[in-house]
Amino acid sequence: VPAEGAAVEVNEEGRLFWHGGRLENTPWTGIRTRGHTTLEGVDILETAGVGIMVEDGQCHVSSSSIQDVAISAILTTGGETRLTQAVLKAVRESPISPLRSGVASYGGRVLVSESEISGVNRGIRLSRGTHLTINTLRIVDPQIDGISLDNATLVGDGLVVTSAGNTGVSVVNDGHVNLRGLQISNTNRFGVLIDGSTFQLAELVVIGSAGRGVGLLRSTGLLENVQLSQVDNVGIQITDSTGDVRVEGG
Repeated sequence: VPAEGAAVEVNEEGRLFWHGGRLENTPWTGIRTRGHTTLEGVDILETAGVGIMVEDGQCHVSSSSIQDVAISAILTTGGETRLTQAVLKAVRESPISPLRSGVASYGGRVLVSESEISGVNRGIRLSRGTHLTINTLRIVDPQIDGISLDNATLVGDGLVVTSAGNTGVSVVNDGHVNLRGLQISNTNRFGVLIDGSTFQLAELVVIGSAGRGVGLLRSTGLLENVQLSQVDNVGIQITDSTGDVRVEGG
């Protein structure tokens, strides 16, 4: 748990509907929820811990912002979390964790639409069987990766990652990814890295990579209608494929 206590606690039987306003300057986590929580037009600012922690139940955040918080704007270990027209930015390290993510999910389901993440190390970090669905998400200048996942699933369309310090999208250790309309620009290592996982990527565009456009290691899947440009090293690198790797169109 990233901090002891929370400014707002919603238990298993609890329901919170919050429309408008802000939660600011808390010495711990902003909101911890295991029940049903809905935020519309709420700003969470300057918490010493996580902005919102979802342990179970359902949490829906719309037309809201979470910024100047520690560890992660949203952290989930279960339940279902929906973000719609959300802005997550300026996440800092904590003395108890160097993690700086827009969303960090270690269980449950997460759905993100029409949102933006910036001022982070990783836009989204997924593990432990989490399932993430995207419908239009922009991740700006992550210091490490736009999205990194292991043993998790990523599906959807309309993901844009710009200026990742390492990799646009990293899928490793039995991860699964199915994305359409993925645009990645100006990465320092890989546009997309898939290692020991399965994938289906359609309409992938990588513009500018100091390393490789796409790296496929010990993985199986399909690349469809891929466009690569301004890649300094290798466009598509396939190493030790465990099954069929197909490239179509483009």
